[in-house]
Amino acid sequence: QAAWGSTIVRYSKEKPSITTANKKEQLLTGWKGERVSAQFVVCNNSDSFELSYTITPLVHVKNRRQTISPENYFTGFVRYVMTDELNKDRKGGCGYRNSVDFDSSLVADPIDHHTKELMVYNKTTQAGWLRVQNPEDAEPGVYTAKVQIKNKGKSIKKLPLRLNVVNRVLPAYNDWKFHLDLWQN
Repeated sequence: QAAWGSTIVRYSKEKPSITTANKKEQLLTGWKGERVSAQFVVCNNSDSFELSYTITPLVHVKNRRQTISPENYFTGFVRYVMTDELNKDRKGGCGYRNSVDFDSSLVADPIDHHTKELMVYNKTTQAGWLRVQNPEDAEPGVYTAKVQIKNKGKSIKKLPLRLNVVNRVLPAYNDWKFHLDLWQN
């Protein structure tokens, strides 16, 4: 199974998560020059398979000659890292910690843009990430594309993607009047 998920959810690798990722179509909205992101989720309840995907160009629904090419995409599989329980004792997570008191688990974290296919094992979930850099000269309006989920190169599911480009322009980074950079550790 495959569906669109949420960009604010870290889907668990250890169990199929299709119940929380159930959107059939993804609608993104952004200004010209802005980046927008989406996450799709593939859940496997059967034999292991070799997962890959492709994304078609975004095509304007009213003017089919206007497209946003895959060169404007950043894509990758969401990978997992080992972590332990954070702030279990409600003391902020800093200082001495007895490791046996904090259970470990896998958590979705980095986006692997180098790997183009990987194995998805039975009873697991694998997410993929898509980011679109809206061109500054894009024609405003709605564009459509498809994300083709594949098993050994053969399409097994197509996820519709719609991008609404608003007729506003995000200034280039060097033209910003201020920059706010927040870090939380």
